[in-house]
Amino acid sequence: MKIAIDMQGAQSESRFRGIGRYSTEFVKALIDGNPQDKFILVLNGAFKNTIESIKEEFRPFNRNTTTAVWFPPTDLVGDCFSPSDWRREVAERAREFFIAEVEPDLLLITSLFEGYTDQAVITIRKYRPEIVTATIFYDLIPLLNPDIYLDPHPVFKAAYLERIEQLKSSTFILAISASAEKEAVEHLGMNYPTSVNISAGCNDIFKETDIEPSQHEALKKKFSIKREFILYTGGSDGRKNLNRLIEAYARLPAAIRGQYQLILAGKMPEENVAAFKALSKKLSLTAEEVIWTGYVSDGEMVYLYNTCRCFVLPSIHEGFGLPALEALMCGALVIGSKATSIPEVIGYEEALFDPLDVNDIMTKLKSALTDEDFRSRVMEGTSPQKSVFSWKASASKAKEIFEALGNPSQKFEAHTSRAMRIMDLIKATRSRLPQHDPHVEIEVSEGLSHLFNNTPRRQLFIDISELIQSEHKTGVQRVVRSYLKHLMVSPPLGFSIEPVFATSHHGYRYAPPSINGGINPSAISQEEAKDIIYQAGDLFLA
Repeated sequence: MKIAIDMQGAQSESRFRGIGRYSTEFVKALIDGNPQDKFILVLNGAFKNTIESIKEEFRPFNRNTTTAVWFPPTDLVGDCFSPSDWRREVAERAREFFIAEVEPDLLLITSLFEGYTDQAVITIRKYRPEIVTATIFYDLIPLLNPDIYLDPHPVFKAAYLERIEQLKSSTFILAISASAEKEAVEHLGMNYPTSVNISAGCNDIFKETDIEPSQHEALKKKFSIKREFILYTGGSDGRKNLNRLIEAYARLPAAIRGQYQLILAGKMPEENVAAFKALSKKLSLTAEEVIWTGYVSDGEMVYLYNTCRCFVLPSIHEGFGLPALEALMCGALVIGSKATSIPEVIGYEEALFDPLDVNDIMTKLKSALTDEDFRSRVMEGTSPQKSVFSWKASASKAKEIFEALGNPSQKFEAHTSRAMRIMDLIKATRSRLPQHDPHVEIEVSEGLSHLFNNTPRRQLFIDISELIQSEHKTGVQRVVRSYLKHLMVSPPLGFSIEPVFATSHHGYRYAPPSINGGINPSAISQEEAKDIIYQAGDLFLA
């Protein structure tokens, strides 16, 4: 199979969260487990600071993997800048054109709900319905909590609901947990095999390890760690339930708080951190008791997981709860809420608490910190979970679904002229531009030119002038027909086959093939045929 993978889930701000980790690790496992397949990592060039790092990360898979970079033709394509605006539509059309030029058997989207405030552009079969698409599905948190996430923000609400409709167009939905799959079934009407739980895994670096004393002291100093600590890592929006976690910590006896700090690790919006710091102050907690680390690298997270007294995941709603699994793999004692997918990950009832009950959270925290019998039971009860989840298993499950496609190569129209595809895109784009604005026309023209010159397929021009200009069936003509036929049936990887012919006054022009890939010289009008459009990297076979 030839699988194109939209990697914007690892390029946007999501790269700092669980979605980014899932996008990268799942794709690695999928590529590694299927060396017979071809993979094309489709990158958005607007996130220029991420391109080289992704290429470097996937360098070990170069034997069957390439990257292809496309660029939105305009700036300000985010929903918050231009809701239902021409800029976003132009970018959406350009992206689907670019992906269709690869002619993948399947497109995998790592994250759909992107692009509200940045240059991420993701659609599902909106303009090119022939693109068979699988979408990784994380959760429906905003849809299930509209009063918090949607109703106060009408522009975001419109954008989110439009993505929901897009999601329903996906050929397959790959849910990251049984909880997420249940949401897809109950709220989107998606059933197996359209929707399937492929679960998740954990990066191999998250494991029990000995920390060098010098490294231990350096990291303690960096994160202001002065005693044993409770650890949380993840986001900071309302569903993460950090307000109740902080309040539960404040209700611990002062003597226990004197022994254990609360470390909240990870990149979080400054306004959220400021609000939580204000809450901590209101609860009479000192700056030394509650620590905000900011961005933490994977290597540093391994240290924090390995050295914490306990890890806590208090979320009200999680698609999977990957930090809990990472902490388990590092040998941490893990407690968490009994909500959505978290019980799937922790797998031990006594380690769970009611996320809406501050006293229940506090009681479980106290036991995790001070009750050795409780700690032993939880460590023993959660230990089997380490062998339940793996990226290899998730990738294998996804490939089973992909194999159900059979032979999907017929999804694409047979060998439509690239020039015609380009002209169709230009025509559709022009119809959406503001009229009488030459600055916009120049901006979009330059953007589309850049897009066409980066399209991952090169053209292999086959000179069939001998077939057009003569009706004789000589040996030369038989050879030309034979080359053309076989190249169309089995084109070289990365090339589109474009039969062309010479004219007396107009240079070379495209010769539109018939549906079966043959050429009917009498049906070709030399005057109506389109001039060839060529670029660096194309080949001409005379």
